[in-house]
Amino acid sequence: MDDFDRLRLVFAHRIARCAVALSPALLHGCGRPSASGNVEAVRAAAPAEASAGSRRATPGKAPPSQATRAPTPEERYDRTAPIPGDPPWVDGYNPEEEPCPSDNWCAPRAAVEPLAVGNEPSRMGCPARLAGTSFRNVENPEDPVYRGISHDGAMMAAFNENRTRLWREREKKDDICCYHWFEYCSGRPMMDDAGRPRLPRAEATGRARVTADRRAAALAYVEDARAEWAAVWAFRRAVEELLPFDPPLRLRRALRRAAADEVRHTRACLAAAAHLGLSARIDPQPLTLPPRRLDARGLARATFLEGAVAEGVAALVADGAASACADPVLAAILRRIAADEAEHAALAWAVLHCLGRGRPEVAEAVHAALSDVQAAARGPLAEVRPPRHEPAPPHLPALGRLGPAAHRTALAAVAFDLAPAMLADAELA
Repeated sequence: MDDFDRLRLVFAHRIARCAVALSPALLHGCGRPSASGNVEAVRAAAPAEASAGSRRATPGKAPPSQATRAPTPEERYDRTAPIPGDPPWVDGYNPEEEPCPSDNWCAPRAAVEPLAVGNEPSRMGCPARLAGTSFRNVENPEDPVYRGISHDGAMMAAFNENRTRLWREREKKDDICCYHWFEYCSGRPMMDDAGRPRLPRAEATGRARVTADRRAAALAYVEDARAEWAAVWAFRRAVEELLPFDPPLRLRRALRRAAADEVRHTRACLAAAAHLGLSARIDPQPLTLPPRRLDARGLARATFLEGAVAEGVAALVADGAASACADPVLAAILRRIAADEAEHAALAWAVLHCLGRGRPEVAEAVHAALSDVQAAARGPLAEVRPPRHEPAPPHLPALGRLGPAAHRTALAAVAFDLAPAMLADAELA
């Protein structure tokens, strides 16, 4: 048995145990990592939180019954509380956001400008968009001013004009800039050089008269199809990015097979939407981008975040959704996707093992990336938000859709249980 097969078998065993242990917390969709970072606390807390009721307030957000009332003086200038005048989703909201870590952040212009994306035009003197990949331009990322925004490379942020006006009024300063950020987290993302995910266009080709819940779930499956199609090209680019490091032929072939898996996933997600009454199509144009110029350290970090973490989380969430799903057609689709995503996460660990041979900087990069993921999973960086497709609730387990807190639970499991164990298996400890 070679190293590739060994890592596949080890990972399959570990993620299967993780999925079984996490199942109750994922189904409740209420788990949240504790300050100690122990995922056991997530599983223990889930039933208690679920019993509190669906109208329970979430961190940084008023309960639904209070969302339209006049804000208190404290809430009026809270960086995360809803503010009358904000759109339901602030400018720049991406439909991929629902299950992902997200929040609001305000800071002086001098702290914001190093994070700006390319030549995007400014608004109110502030960069229109920010990206996590731009943290390489920040002299001191540990400065307290950056505590309220994710440092993850998959983070992207959009300027919030309404919040900026109110925050400047409160601080009596005209250089404050406010943003809404989220981490792209749907499977393996196709990121451009500015750290922005590339997604194909999608359009509905026919609709049946269905319930609001079925329509909401169908729209979510269409968004999944967009992400899966982007992942096709992410895997194809991954082969090119790995070539300078002389990977074995078997590893290159496995990455190409993973791209083929994502084609099948795209079709399966569109089939799921059609099963629920919404026919749609994805723009079949290739989402080609040139390979990123990454050294061993950069490729290790990208592989860990985009493959080991993102695909591991996707596998756990899909497995939990399949277990909860009452529709046998949707459950079968989700089980196959979960199995493939687990294979893709194992493949990422095999790539890391290959990269790490004779390159100590690879292990250093992976450990640093793991610390970032653990900090994101442990800290109050994400706000559990209402559904993107009103008026459906955010948690539709009978239709195979788990709420954003289920993603946070899975992220904690990968960050604190699965990834640390795999470091030794991949000889990166």
